[in-house]
Amino acid sequence: MAPSLALPDAMGRQLESWAMPLRKTFEETRLALFGARPCYAASGTAAGSMTGCGDCPHGGAASPGAGEACPAIRVSTDFSGLETPLFALSLLGVPFKHCSSCDNAPAPRLWGHANFAALRRGSAKFFEDVLVRDPKTLPQHTLYVAGFPCTPFSGMHAGTKLLKDVNARQYYAAVRTIAANSPPIAVLENVIGRGLTCFDREVTCVG
Repeated sequence: MAPSLALPDAMGRQLESWAMPLRKTFEETRLALFGARPCYAASGTAAGSMTGCGDCPHGGAASPGAGEACPAIRVSTDFSGLETPLFALSLLGVPFKHCSSCDNAPAPRLWGHANFAALRRGSAKFFEDVLVRDPKTLPQHTLYVAGFPCTPFSGMHAGTKLLKDVNARQYYAAVRTIAANSPPIAVLENVIGRGLTCFDREVTCVG
């Protein structure tokens, strides 16, 4: 049974306005990368069901049509937290393979292992510290998502040194990870605040 979530009407309408176009964008991107038709359209999987080629929350699995390969997006997340990108892909019906996660806090580690079968069985790697990890040790992936800490870039942080702030080390670790692995898609998420042009300049330098 597909999961359900009660939302205020206004929020529900807002989500409906972008969820399906976003799913279409994922489909087009994956077609461009892999040149194969997505399996979820033929499998009878309803939009919003928790699928993910065996790596989805609670260990569910997508069911490709007969004779049809499943060119799943291979996902690695840093600063993984609640693993929102993986839940989003599942709810959009986009098949994915969970490759790795990283977070230095105990709660996200427990959450990830409780909700994602790939971490429990060890087919997805879990790294505990992005600052000391060798970025070349990540499994091969096609989508990298990093929501690095917002402390240096928030408008609430008086006296910040932006990318020279001591708390920007995690951002540089994400940039090093992209440079070392060259994933086809990399998503860096943060607040709309200070230093956004700095982000563009730094990422362009490694892209």
